[in-house]
Amino acid sequence: MNHRSLLLFLLLISSIGFAQCSESLTSISVKEFTLYDDTLQAGESLEGELLIENSFNHSLFNSVLLLNLEREPVHEFGSEYVGELIVESDFSLAPGATKRSSFSWKLPQALPAGTYSVKAYTHSNGFNTGGISFINSLYAGSVQFTVLNDNPVSFSINSSSLQLSNKSYDYTGIPGFLVEGENVSVAFNLTNHNSPGNLTMIYRLHIWDEYKHAELQRLLSLGVIPTDSALADHIRQTSLVGGFLSLNMSADETRNVELVLGSLKPDAYLLVVEISKGSYSSLFKLPLSVNGPKRLIRFAGISPYPFADGEEAQILACLSSTTEVGGTTPPLLDSTLKLKLYSGEFSNGVLLWKNEHNFTLSNPLTAFHFNLSQNIQTNDFSLVLSLLDSNNSLMDSAELDFTPESLEGRNLLKIESRELAGIVYYTVRLTNAEGGLIPGSIAVSLMDVNGTVLETRSADIRGFFEGTFSAPPGGYSIGVYEITYGLKQNLSNATPYTADQLPYRPPKTPQEPTQPLTQFQTTSPLLLLSVLLILIILGLTYTLIHQFRKKG
Repeated sequence: MNHRSLLLFLLLISSIGFAQCSESLTSISVKEFTLYDDTLQAGESLEGELLIENSFNHSLFNSVLLLNLEREPVHEFGSEYVGELIVESDFSLAPGATKRSSFSWKLPQALPAGTYSVKAYTHSNGFNTGGISFINSLYAGSVQFTVLNDNPVSFSINSSSLQLSNKSYDYTGIPGFLVEGENVSVAFNLTNHNSPGNLTMIYRLHIWDEYKHAELQRLLSLGVIPTDSALADHIRQTSLVGGFLSLNMSADETRNVELVLGSLKPDAYLLVVEISKGSYSSLFKLPLSVNGPKRLIRFAGISPYPFADGEEAQILACLSSTTEVGGTTPPLLDSTLKLKLYSGEFSNGVLLWKNEHNFTLSNPLTAFHFNLSQNIQTNDFSLVLSLLDSNNSLMDSAELDFTPESLEGRNLLKIESRELAGIVYYTVRLTNAEGGLIPGSIAVSLMDVNGTVLETRSADIRGFFEGTFSAPPGGYSIGVYEITYGLKQNLSNATPYTADQLPYRPPKTPQEPTQPLTQFQTTSPLLLLSVLLILIILGLTYTLIHQFRKKG
C-alpha cells in the first residue's frame, strides 16, 4: 500500500488512535440478522428482520437504516450493487438501546442467479455510524442468500476495464487520488447480453457520500450554511455534476462509456452510477479523492442525554483531514471549530451556549471534548458546529436536533460496581423510559483485564438486582446482558487496585418491588469471613473501651 493509499485508509477507518471517534463509526451494529428464506427465485420477496443496537455512549437521532444488495464476489471498493432499501428513514436510539425492524424487498425478475449479500448500514445526521456503504468490508451487519433464475445475465460492466482519468481503477487497494485542476473522467466497458435493448444510465457525484451530501444540502436550505459561503458554492457546484445517457445496444454488444466529471475542488467524493435495462438495474459506487487541504466533521454528539441532574454533559466532536500533498504525514492545518447551542430548533431558537476553539489539525482523526459547564434547563435543543480554515472560510458544518420525544419508549439497563476487600459488589437496574423498574432476565459476567470470562450468572429480576463476585487480581470488567429486550452494558476497572484505593460508592436505594427479587445463590466464603472479622474487631473495641472506663 503506497503512502496515498495509507492516508485514505486511515481517513476511512477513522484511526484507532481515539477510541471514542473510531467507535462512532461502528456505534450501530446488527445483533441479529434473520432471513425468513435463504434461497429465492428471482422476482420473489426477500423478507427478514434485524435487531439493531447502539453500543455507543451517545444518543443517535435522525438516523437512516438501509440495506445494500450486492452480488458476489464483491470488491473492497466500487462493487456492483443490485440496489438499496431504506428500512428506517427516521429512527433514534439511546445509548445501549436496541430496536427490531422488519423488511420486505421484492427482487427483480431479471436478477441473475448466484450468491448475494445483504449488508446493513446506518447514517445519523449525515455521519457514518454503522459502516461506510462504499467500503464493502465495513458494515453494521451482513447475511447471504441464493437466487435461482434460468434467465441469463442482462448486462455487465467489465471491472478490469474501469479507468479513472485514463488510469486503471484499483478495486482492491485504495482508489487513486486526483490532482486539483485536472479534468476528471471515468470510463468502462459495458456489455449488453443476449437480446437487443435500450440501456439507461444515470450518474451523480456526491461530497463524501449520498447521505453526507444530502445533509449538507439540508443545512444550506435551513441557513446553517450561509448561502454566500465557499462551502455553499462547493455544494451547488458538486450537485451539478451528473447526467443521463440512453444507449440503444444490440445483442452481445460491448461499448466503451466515458463520463466526464470536469475539474473538482479538493475533497473526498463518491460517484454513483445506476444502469437499467427493463426491470433490472445495478448500482456502481466509485470513491475518489482530490488532493488539497480539506477539513471534515466526522461525528458530533452530546453525552449524557437527556441531561441528568448533577451530571455535567460533554460534547464530542470528531474532526479529520482529507489532505494529501505527496508525503506520508498530512501537513498541519490551522483550523477553528465554532459550537452553538440553541433552544428548540436552529431556525427560531434562542442561543443558550457557544464556544470557539482554535487548533492545528494534524491527524487523520482528532477528538475534541467540550464541557457544558452552565446548567441547560431544557432537553429540546439544536447543536450547530462550524469548521473553518485559517482564512475563516467555512469548510464543513453539522446540525443536530435533540428532542426527548425521539427517545421515548426505550428501556435502559445500568450496572454499577465496586471492589472492597477482594469482593466485587455490583448492582443492576432495568428501567423504562420514565425510570420505573421493569421485570427482565439478565446474565452477568465477570472478566479479567484481558477480557477472559471468569464467571457468569443469570437471574430473573424485577428491575433491580445486587450481587457479588470474588475479585480477580489486577482489575476486572463486568458486563450484563438483558435477554428479553436485548440490552447490554459493560463496566471496566482495569487499573490495579487495593481495597482502600477505590472510592466507596454505596448502592442507591432501590424502589421496592411488588414481589421478592430472584437472588443469585452465591454467598461468598470471603464475604462471610470479612463480616466475621468486622464483628470481632467491633467486639474487641467495645471490650477495650469498657475496661478503660472501669479503670477511669
